[in-house]
Amino acid sequence: MYQLLTWRGKKVGKTAFLGIIAIIAIAVVAFTGFNQTGLFGLGAEEEETVKIGVMLPLTGDAAIYGESVGTAIQLARERINESGGILGKRVEFVVEDSACDAKAGVKAINSLVHLKGMKLVIAAECSGPALSAAPVAEEAKVLYLVAIASNPDIKYAGDYVFRIAPSDNQQGKDIAKTIYKEGFRKAASMFMDNAYGEGIAGVFAKEFEALGGNVVITQRFNQNDNDFRTQLLKVKEVNPDSLFIVGYPQSYQLVIKQMHELGLDVQIFSADTFKDETIIQAVGDKAEGIIFSTYAESGTPEFERFKQAYRERHGKEYGPYGDYAFDSLYVLKAGIEQANSFDPEVLKESLYDLEYQGVTGLTKFDEYGEVYKPYAIMTVRNGSFVQYK
Repeated sequence: MYQLLTWRGKKVGKTAFLGIIAIIAIAVVAFTGFNQTGLFGLGAEEEETVKIGVMLPLTGDAAIYGESVGTAIQLARERINESGGILGKRVEFVVEDSACDAKAGVKAINSLVHLKGMKLVIAAECSGPALSAAPVAEEAKVLYLVAIASNPDIKYAGDYVFRIAPSDNQQGKDIAKTIYKEGFRKAASMFMDNAYGEGIAGVFAKEFEALGGNVVITQRFNQNDNDFRTQLLKVKEVNPDSLFIVGYPQSYQLVIKQMHELGLDVQIFSADTFKDETIIQAVGDKAEGIIFSTYAESGTPEFERFKQAYRERHGKEYGPYGDYAFDSLYVLKAGIEQANSFDPEVLKESLYDLEYQGVTGLTKFDEYGEVYKPYAIMTVRNGSFVQYK
């Protein structure tokens, strides 16, 4: 338990607060982002548009998410503009690449806020850059809407920071309860050494041990690593009955293959980033039976219409986190229309009172700018992702 401080109407942990100050101190303002005009079709007249900054992982290991959330949020923009825009203004995106990297996230938000003058920003990306960029937006009093990042500390990022995705505080507990309920008591934990991996693995370990289980070994890895044999051999030495692993698709593929090469045969559990078809394509039947938590599909009429619209537009099913990316722009639109203003100061007060039923279900912010939305437990069966039990 750590001391809580009050900051701009929200409680912020002392450790997180000091981290925020450090991030602000090292933020590099003089950064020139590249123009994504080809993807997002900019160029409308200034007086007829509202410009919204968008941070995406367009390069790096998580670029698959950038493509998925980018096409989904672009679909939302197209549909909103076709129906008259927001308060009569067409939506224009100003895009920066975060590369799913915390330092790049600081550069991206500084470019959007301090160089390009954005007052509204959607962070449709990973926890690391979403978290590192938040204090810059908060300090500048920019409305900052987090679409998919789940690190628990985003809760304390400030009064102008809102998140439409559920926190890993919930996900970590759900997967820990599942592992314990299935009879496993000696779990190994492997996770990326970044905000996403640390966040969910920390919650998982605390909950699993509170239930009576034991995390017998913890191993970290970098998100760009290709060789996991050292960590896996250490895991094998302690003879766990299960392995909880948190990474990105490329990491999962390599860990699963190298586990089999080393003869490490334990039940694998994982988190929401495991729900990616490329993993099954890469490892085949080695993925059978893996159990993981993930954002639950809402099943609302809005969700069904989104799926159909995406399929018609792109000729395929939407990709990871596409529903949350799509919803983020509509949540922002609903808040602006409720406030009848684009002013972040007015808009944030409107968002605290917002109840929006959309693609991801009900978005209703609490005093921290957080939402409750359910997680699902899924598994791989016959090469497909299906509901677990």
